[in-house]
Amino acid sequence: MVSKLNDRDSAEGVIEARESMHPTYQMYFLEEFVQRPPRDIRAIVIGDTVAGAIYRVSNDTNWKTNTHLGGTAEVCEVSNELEDICIKAKNTVQGEIVGVDLMESNDKGLVVHEINNTTEFRNVVKVTGNDIPTQMLEYLKNSSR
Repeated sequence: MVSKLNDRDSAEGVIEARESMHPTYQMYFLEEFVQRPPRDIRAIVIGDTVAGAIYRVSNDTNWKTNTHLGGTAEVCEVSNELEDICIKAKNTVQGEIVGVDLMESNDKGLVVHEINNTTEFRNVVKVTGNDIPTQMLEYLKNSSR
């Protein structure tokens, strides 16, 4: 469950609801809310290359950018800064093929908020036209030699 806690009452409501759930749902990870445009970035990193990136844009009724929650996907050009940050993020977790989710903070610039070792890349393929599965297979084939 991902919830935006605007005040103490909303935090108490989430905690109360989760206390009635299975104990695995009674663990909490708190993150600072980042002031950003109504979108985030999903980048797919294969080796030392960003194979593609998209903006995930939230709809008017939800602050979350997930496309399965109504967000839309748009092409995100891969700048040198974006590629550098994504490769550093991948190296931090010693990954080979990862998804890196970033936000464009109004005051901090690009901020990594998630690194996924099993990431959804369907929308990156659909929007960019990049053949991510083939790039993954080629990378694995070449790195096993």
